[in-house]
This record gives sequence, C-alpha cells and structure tokens, in this order.
Amino acid sequence: MLHMIILAGITLALAGGAAGRVNDRSTPIDLGGARQAKAFLRLSGEDYVIRLRMLPVKVFEPATNARLNREKARLLALQSLARHLSGKATAEITVSGTQVEKAGTEGAYYLLTLRVPRAGVTLVEREDGGKGSLGEEARAKTERVVYSSALFTRKRDYADTVGQLAAAFDADLRAAERSARRQDQDAQTFAAAVKGVEDRAGEALEKLADEIKEDKLLLTIGTFDQPSEQEELLTIVRKQKARQTRSCREAFRRYKESGDKE
Repeated sequence: MLHMIILAGITLALAGGAAGRVNDRSTPIDLGGARQAKAFLRLSGEDYVIRLRMLPVKVFEPATNARLNREKARLLALQSLARHLSGKATAEITVSGTQVEKAGTEGAYYLLTLRVPRAGVTLVEREDGGKGSLGEEARAKTERVVYSSALFTRKRDYADTVGQLAAAFDADLRAAERSARRQDQDAQTFAAAVKGVEDRAGEALEKLADEIKEDKLLLTIGTFDQPSEQEELLTIVRKQKARQTRSCREAFRRYKESGDKE
C-alpha cells in the first residue's frame, strides 16, 4: 500500500546530490492534520533522528491499534523529513535503512522515534508530469515517500486507515496459508483459520464505519454527481469488505486445488 520549510542550520549532502538543512538541535515540524502530528528532527552522527507525536488510533482492539499507530507514525515521520528537506508545497524522497527505535502510547499521544541514515535519503526532483527523476532500479531498492499538505485531511486519514487495514488483512491471510501448508492442515481446519481472519478484519471495518458515521467533522451533504465525504468513505469500507470475502474464498480454493485436501 502508496501515500515545507528550510530552516537555518548546517548543509547536508544527500544521496543523489540532494541537499537539506537541519539544526544540530531538534527542529520542530508541525504537520497538523487529523492526527495533530508534530515531528522533532535532529542530527545524530550520520543519521536523521525523528521523534513523531500524534493523536493515536483507538477505535480497534489493542493489537490492531498498535499496528496501525506504528505504521501511521512512521509514515508521518518520513513525510516530515521530506517536507523539511524540500522546502516546497509538495515533496518526494526515497529512503532506505530506516529503523524504529521506540514506539508506544504516552498519555494522550502516540510517540515514535525513527532513525534514518543520511546516506539512504534522496530528495527526488519532480519533473513535468509529476514523475520523479529516480531510476527504476533505484526505486525497487528504496521506499518512496510523498509529502503534500493535501494528504493531511480528515477524509484522507480515514481512507489511509482502510488501506492499512487492507494490508494487514492481506498479510494475515498469507500467514494463514503458509501455516496451513507447513502443518499440512486439512481443508476444514484451514477454512476455520480463514474465517477467523475474515471475521477479525470485518469487525475492524465495522468499527471504522461506525466511527465515520459518528464523525461530525466530515461533510455529510453531497451533490447530484458528487457523494459526501461520509458516503464516499463508507463506500470504500464496503468495497474493502467485499474484497476480503472474495480473497478468502480464493485462498480456500487455491488451498484445496494445490493439495487436494478433504
């Protein structure tokens, strides 16, 4: 799954010839958005160290909350780095070698500390048509991160959450398949495991749909040819739930066909 200020400080040479400026002491970067995210960026030897603070996801069961919060905070940390290094309204960087040093809820906020090797960061100069200048081989070896203020809306946060839940569902379904083959499970046992994955994912989507319906800050009135924000998001949730059902059926069919299980 795909989703600026230049401050006084020392100039850093980045991979691919990009350059940015940061302070030796922590530089605050206010991202805002639905998560009220704020990053604090500093240098530590040959690394950027980014401490990200945001309002956490709380609507799901603890394991899912922790999973989503870690993913959201890590992406926000990288987006803050892209914003800082570019100094433009939109920015794109590629990164490699990142490491989460600490993550967890403290008080009302979720905090994450991310270490990013300076040598693993490339600021991608965007060309006409919005395509970055990084080659295909380099893209395959690195993680692409895009920053834009348009990404930090309430609607986008919900849509991103659906995408993160979808990625978690896919990973859990693949893990169930691998486990079944490793243990040589019969079809009935595998079917029960798949149903468990589908039920957990479906419950998470239902909780998210309930939160969307209760969110008074989303637009609830659309037009003849344009649905409201609430309607659009609920449609995304329904489509993901239908996709999960199809994926589970396909996984069961593959399992039976490959092993001829009874």
